[in-house]
Amino acid sequence: MFFYIKFTKKNYSQFGEDIAILSHFKNLKISKGSYLDIGAFHPIWISNTYLLYKNEWNGVVVDLDFEKLKLFKLFRKYDLTINKAVVSSNFKNNKINYYKFNRFFSEINTVDKKFAIDKSKQTGFSYNIKKLDTVYINDLLNQFNNHLNFLNIDAEGIDEELILDIDFEKNKIDLICLESHDQNFKVGRLFKYLVKIEYELIYDSKPAYCFGRKLNL
Repeated sequence: MFFYIKFTKKNYSQFGEDIAILSHFKNLKISKGSYLDIGAFHPIWISNTYLLYKNEWNGVVVDLDFEKLKLFKLFRKYDLTINKAVVSSNFKNNKINYYKFNRFFSEINTVDKKFAIDKSKQTGFSYNIKKLDTVYINDLLNQFNNHLNFLNIDAEGIDEELILDIDFEKNKIDLICLESHDQNFKVGRLFKYLVKIEYELIYDSKPAYCFGRKLNL
C-alpha cells in the first residue's frame, strides 16, 4: 500500500535567514516588495529570496554563471535575471576575470583572484578563467527608484567592497543580508560602518548576517 504525503517546505535559506527576513518585513507591514539578489546561485535551493518570491515579491537576480540563471527563468519567471559581475566604482573596466570552478553547480565562483586561489587550495577544485561583463552596484540600485526593500549579497570575497561603495544617501535599503566567515566580523570595518549609518543587526547565524535600517529613519 502506498501513501502520498504532501510536503510543504517552510524555509529555503541555508541558515534560516529567510524566516527572519519575512518576519522583519511583516513587522514593517510590507507584504509585497522588491529585492536585489547578488550571487543568487539557485532559484530555490539555499535561497534567501525564494520565500519572498512565494509571497508575491519579485526583483532582480544577478549571477556570474549563465547556466544558473536559466533555472531562474524556469522557476521564477517574474524576476529579472542579469548575467554580469557586480563591481564597485573603483573598478574601471567593462570586463573582469571570472574564476569558474570545475565542480557541479559551484557555489564558490568568484571575481576575486585571492578568494579563488584560497578556495582552490582548501577544496582541491581547479577553476577556469573567463571574461565577464561588469555592472556597478549603484547602477543596479538605480533600477529601484532609490528605495529597495531587500538587498541580498553573496559575492564570494567582495561583499564588503560592494556594500561600502553603495550611495546610501541616494538609496534607501530596508534590509541587507550578507555572508562573512571572518571571526572578527563584529569588530570589523563593515560592521562598524553599517552601525554608523543607522543599521542594526537583526539576525546572526555566523556566517549569515542581516542588518535592518532603523525604523525611525
